[in-house]
Amino acid sequence: MSNIDIDKILKEKEKEEKAISDVISGLAFHFEQKDQERSADDIQKVCEYYNTFKNDDYYATTMYLICERFNKVPAKPWLLLHPEVDKWDKFIIESIFNGLFKHWLYRMIQIHEDQSGGQADKEAFITKIVLKSIEDHMNLSLYSEYKDEPGKQAYWSPRYFKDTHQVKLEFVSWWRNVEPKEMEQYIT
Repeated sequence: MSNIDIDKILKEKEKEEKAISDVISGLAFHFEQKDQERSADDIQKVCEYYNTFKNDDYYATTMYLICERFNKVPAKPWLLLHPEVDKWDKFIIESIFNGLFKHWLYRMIQIHEDQSGGQADKEAFITKIVLKSIEDHMNLSLYSEYKDEPGKQAYWSPRYFKDTHQVKLEFVSWWRNVEPKEMEQYIT
């Protein structure tokens, strides 16, 4: 796949992401503004619930499970469009949309990449190519060059991660707290 193809894909994805972001932001704003009194009542109920169960694990466990279910919501539209996605790729997609992947990737870039700038661009580039690789069921290279300077690696192209397989493998291994070689059999 050429740099031109990747750039075209990235621009199309940016437009899609902007449209989706606008819809989700609008919905969130609507829910926040819809009924201030009801929100106050809900918060009061949660406080009462907390006071009732604060001395055991029930409150924390219940809130954790509620948040876990909620964290899957942002990925639902993507997953509905791609029902063939397997277990680990589904987990990666959910993690991209709920922020866990971004948290991990930010730290990996801090550890392994030059800190002269462009970390956010590397994060965005890697994330978009990982999404594309899962969608297309392919391992994609993360190497990118400048259009006007062939042979020169672009600043947004990571030096540590060579391809999407490596990113996925290391992310799942980090989450599972196992060595990447042990996870090799599960990641395609």
